[in-house]
Amino acid sequence: MPSYNPHSTTSFLVNSGWVFKVKRLADGSIERYRARLIAKGYSQRPGFDFTEVFAPTFRPASLRLIIALAAREGYKMRSVDISSAFTYGELKEEIYMRQPEGYHIGSPNMVFRLRKSLYGLKQAARQWNKKLRGVLEGIGYTRLRSDSSIYIYSKGDIKVIVPVFIDDITLVSKSDAAMASAVSELSKHFKLCDLGSTVYFKTT
Repeated sequence: MPSYNPHSTTSFLVNSGWVFKVKRLADGSIERYRARLIAKGYSQRPGFDFTEVFAPTFRPASLRLIIALAAREGYKMRSVDISSAFTYGELKEEIYMRQPEGYHIGSPNMVFRLRKSLYGLKQAARQWNKKLRGVLEGIGYTRLRSDSSIYIYSKGDIKVIVPVFIDDITLVSKSDAAMASAVSELSKHFKLCDLGSTVYFKTT
């Protein structure tokens, strides 16, 4: 959660805004309408409000290989969506943001001090990726050197492959119990939606 601070003439402010979106299901029907608070990252200053911004996504060739392996070996696939994923990222920079339109607390000169990342910040995807990596490695997964968006869990006969595309996580395994355990562990750290059997992959 952000804290509220009086605006100082010495502190730089990032602008805020709203993004409205219709979220649809795989069949194209409307699931829900959504309003998301964002930071207008184009106003951030490089070297002050952010430094590194790179966050990996899996290679198309890696995904094709996983799908082929699953088809050959009879692996099952299960999809999980992390809700508001970018807001789990932790910020090391001191960033202040103007209050959004239609939402004002305190006097007009009160602003947000962002403690966690927010959609729209230049470093938002990177900080989320670092958070997710820490959680997955903490429960026994290893990130591939050849593709840093794919994680592997291997213990005895149990193997789980986890390709990650931003906030969309796919579990690939022969073991329903292993996939259920992974979902349970992730739910201890993040609010998520278990989508069940995978019917499509997001790649853009």
